[in-house]
Amino acid sequence: MDSDDDDPPRGRIARDDRPAPGSDAREIDRGLFVMLFVLQLFGSGFAIVANALGSMDTGTCSSDAEPGCVGDPWLTLIAVFTPGVALLLVILTLVVGVALRRRSRPSWWVPLAALVLMTAAFFAGAAMHTAAVHGSAFAGPPDPPSVAT
Repeated sequence: MDSDDDDPPRGRIARDDRPAPGSDAREIDRGLFVMLFVLQLFGSGFAIVANALGSMDTGTCSSDAEPGCVGDPWLTLIAVFTPGVALLLVILTLVVGVALRRRSRPSWWVPLAALVLMTAAFFAGAAMHTAAVHGSAFAGPPDPPSVAT
């Protein structure tokens, strides 16, 4: 039996198997990361603008400041939900992407995953806004407005 002492242990990646700095694989990974990160920035910007435009109908009524306004304390939180998630995901994408690149690991999937999470957050924010303004589909019909005499 021949014993190879130079073989890495099974299940572990040898340091030499990773792409060398400046190699084509690292350059392709960097290009994909940058391209997907720019796409993530455009997607986040779209979600923030769409969230702001969707919240305009209730922006002044979120605190019951005006008579006749049906305010909901959740509307203020919902208005900052999508922009907050977008900002958090951009920061996390940069931090995780840099950490993976320093360890010579593929990082192209990080902005792609953030884009998917941003899309989910946008739809969740839109659903929460709709439920806060129009009532939940599970709560039954809204109470009729009371008329002061």
